[in-house]
Amino acid sequence: MSRIISFSTADQADVLAFLGAAGSLTQEQQRLVGYMREDAHAHQADLDRQGLDWGLSVPDALEHLLADHADSSALGAGNAYYSAFQHIIDANASDPSELGVYSMPSTFFGLMDQELHRLGVSSELLPHGFLFAGLPASVPFPIPCPRDGAPDIGMLALAKAKPAAEAYRAVLDRIPLRRRAVDGTAGVRARGVAGQPGHRVVHAGHDLLLDQRRGRTGGTRRLARLRACF
Repeated sequence: MSRIISFSTADQADVLAFLGAAGSLTQEQQRLVGYMREDAHAHQADLDRQGLDWGLSVPDALEHLLADHADSSALGAGNAYYSAFQHIIDANASDPSELGVYSMPSTFFGLMDQELHRLGVSSELLPHGFLFAGLPASVPFPIPCPRDGAPDIGMLALAKAKPAAEAYRAVLDRIPLRRRAVDGTAGVRARGVAGQPGHRVVHAGHDLLLDQRRGRTGGTRRLARLRACF
């Protein structure tokens, strides 16, 4: 399965404010929840067309998160909860920009980490760590992980975005970006490398959030995403 890695920006606090907020939503939050519910139903309809059953629907998972819990025991509950969380992200973030299309992205960026670190890039700026960081540690209750690793979510504090981009550019001409890795299975298929320009337009104090999934964009403010192509 190939993955489109895209990113956008949002204030982490805006996203987390929706967790457990059912019954106490502001008028603006209610408006955004309307977008989330619409997207969640569209997402579920797409899953139904594909015959995919996670045991918990994306709309129900969204309502669980709004009600301050993620305690379904369904086998695919993690997939539904992460998808619902991404719809919360989408409603609060900027329009996404695309980083690139990758096969086996975790393997590819793990190998890229090795190259970048060998060339002197600081460990805290290596791309695999933030592309696959998972949910923010400040999520107030446990959310199970997707059983197959997708969708996935990452996060990069914007204070590190410019230093990361500058560090990558400084060594870019010494990295064989189009070389196939691991017997040819983990090469980059399309444009884009970690550190691509675009991070610099965000506001200080916000976070760059990234996710991996399939879905549509829209709404007033959107956020960082990695979308998986099925």
